[in-house]
Amino acid sequence: MPWLIWIYRILFLPALILLLPYYLLRMVRRGGYLRDFPQRLGFGKILTAPSNPRIWIQAVSVGEILAIESLVRQLQEKKYEVVITTTTSTGYQLALEKYQKQVRFTGLFTLDFLPFTYLAWHRVRPTLAILMESELWPEHLWQAKRRKVPVLLVNARMSDHSFKRAKSLKWAYRPILQSLDGLAASGPQDLLRYIELGFPEKQSSCTGNLKLDIDLGPELTSVEKKNWRQEIGFPEKSPILLGSSTWPGEEAALLTAFRRLLDEGIDCYLMLVPRHVERRNEIRKLLESQDLPWHFRTDINPPASPVKIYVADTTGELRNFTQLATVAFIGKTLPPNEGSQSPIEAAAFGIPSLFGPSTSNFRIISQQLESANASYRIKDATSLFPDLYSLLNNSEQLQQMSNAARSWHLANIGATQRTLNLLSKHLEP
Repeated sequence: MPWLIWIYRILFLPALILLLPYYLLRMVRRGGYLRDFPQRLGFGKILTAPSNPRIWIQAVSVGEILAIESLVRQLQEKKYEVVITTTTSTGYQLALEKYQKQVRFTGLFTLDFLPFTYLAWHRVRPTLAILMESELWPEHLWQAKRRKVPVLLVNARMSDHSFKRAKSLKWAYRPILQSLDGLAASGPQDLLRYIELGFPEKQSSCTGNLKLDIDLGPELTSVEKKNWRQEIGFPEKSPILLGSSTWPGEEAALLTAFRRLLDEGIDCYLMLVPRHVERRNEIRKLLESQDLPWHFRTDINPPASPVKIYVADTTGELRNFTQLATVAFIGKTLPPNEGSQSPIEAAAFGIPSLFGPSTSNFRIISQQLESANASYRIKDATSLFPDLYSLLNNSEQLQQMSNAARSWHLANIGATQRTLNLLSKHLEP
């Protein structure tokens, strides 16, 4: 990897300058990126040498921050010190809320450039480093190698698009992978892909998806669900269609299907939870172009009258909104969007779900949910209405799908313990 790291260092600054306008615009749209910005340059908290093993976990965004919850709790039970960093502003806000008072330090991941990464490693001083899912930062890995600190890729996954790209750059990808000390894949196909790209098979294992072990907390009681419905302006027993972590174009598709359901006499309600809350103005313009009453959660004034459409433009509340749903559409699955958001929470709470043709980020899980008759895969946006109409007119099928979803989730938990077994091999003296 020595030759590769110098190529990376030489190309980093020109690439950063070229991509800077795109990322600046993205930062402005999402907001919050200036918070604790010096940490992105390596000026995080200076930690003293650890008395117990110190584990540095890099979890890029909200999904990964939620996925590590059970793992972090069990690491702390073993008296290990935990440091958590994240990349996105939404991930950082959630990490502070969940972990700041529990772990040794919660901060922002540095730009992967020599002076910044060197500073960060000098300050964190970990015993073991963990990267989540598909993050492979060459300078981060190089600093670990210089300090003889093992690095593991945990909950490792690889989408179709990423695998195709990695195969075309295998000459560069292979040495980066081989600088890892272990790999815990989230599924069998992901494991095979990393091995094909050059990761040593004897250092890898399939531990399962940590997101299946997320701590969902206590389910809402019937009284709590009733209170939530009253708060958002939905009647107690009316069906709710949930757009879960939706992406551009999917809100419009759901709105079209929803209008047709109402025209066919189904008195239901629509709840939209966009994946990126900074898209609220885009969604507001969409709702202003039609006549059904709507309300945004972040609006200062409560709705003047009962609404038919509610937009939950906040972060970290999807769990509660999911539990109110009758059926959920999983976002980022209708073209041109690709990859899929997580269908796991809906399944864990027994909510029947629909998703579009593109589910590469959760390929195995989506296939399993289909096979278990807990989810439907639709061909395109025009299929939303007929499938929703069929489901909402068949309470028996909805209940069967709900039971199947819960059963699938209970049968697939346990990834945290298998991951801990892998970590322990690298923490023994």
